[in-house]
Amino acid sequence: MSFDSNEKQRWVKKIVDNYVWVHAAKFIPRKQWFVTGEDFGKIRVYSCVTMTEIKKFRAYYSAHIHSLAVHPTYPLLITLATWDDCEDPIRLWDWDKGWKCCQRISGGSACGPDTQLRFNPKDTTTFAGAQDGICHVWSVHSSKPLITIMPPNCYGDVCDYLYTDSHRQYLITITEDCALRVGHISAQQHS
Repeated sequence: MSFDSNEKQRWVKKIVDNYVWVHAAKFIPRKQWFVTGEDFGKIRVYSCVTMTEIKKFRAYYSAHIHSLAVHPTYPLLITLATWDDCEDPIRLWDWDKGWKCCQRISGGSACGPDTQLRFNPKDTTTFAGAQDGICHVWSVHSSKPLITIMPPNCYGDVCDYLYTDSHRQYLITITEDCALRVGHISAQQHS
């Protein structure tokens, strides 16, 4: 990969690799890093300061990484890969342990190329993702979903968490007719 900068344009750096597609990227501000999820299951970690690659590893075999989520306090990166034969598409990586995979989660029908994983801002040990009308909420400590939600007409992508003054938790999802649906989490059935 090579880096390019252009002070006349609004972008600062550009990463160029003619052999891979980058499908996801996230900043890890507390480490001054950014990570990319690519074709063929590769993760690359770069320094924001020097713009150099500091780590590269294969997270999956033959799967494309479509979603990344950085835990707000733990040294964890969650990856989601999609491919027909991908087992355990959701994986948690601990960068304090040399990017060791510390958890594998079978997403089943709850994961696809449109899925985005989101950490719960009020309970950072949980995160959500959805696909094909099914939303799951998982814990970073377990490979089984804590909650399975099937909102009516849900297209499947979790947009975000929402909280009200009454401290109720909601998940915002996209419906089949491209509208947003707000669903109450605690009113849902636990798996």
